[in-house]
Amino acid sequence: MMSMATRSAVTLLCCLTGTAPAKGLDGYRDYASVVKVDPIIEGRHQYATRTTCEDARWASAENTAIASSIGRDIRRQRSRWSSPPSCGSIEEQDFQKRILGYWVTYRYQGHTQTKRLSYDPGDRLPVSIRLTPLQ
Repeated sequence: MMSMATRSAVTLLCCLTGTAPAKGLDGYRDYASVVKVDPIIEGRHQYATRTTCEDARWASAENTAIASSIGRDIRRQRSRWSSPPSCGSIEEQDFQKRILGYWVTYRYQGHTQTKRLSYDPGDRLPVSIRLTPLQ
């Protein structure tokens, strides 16, 4: 339970900042200005193996001159896979990125703080303000 002095201080602070105290809390909520947001990025390489096949006879036919007739082209298309293709494996590398969180720098009443958050808060960040009397 809040003492009378603490309650008075919260009320005074709320009047000065233009915010209303949140019910049931020993303080109130307000918004801080976001100064900077830096994404925390994890990057990793993904490796994948894929098989490729090529017909040696077709590959050499591609290097020759263009066929002189349409019929000849059709015959070549039919014979394309008549011999077994030569196959090989290729290992490919892919780099993937994902965002793990954000380092958020925010300012509230002249005080600057940095905190890791799971989301990008935008231009302002809701903050909870609690007052503790000095002894």
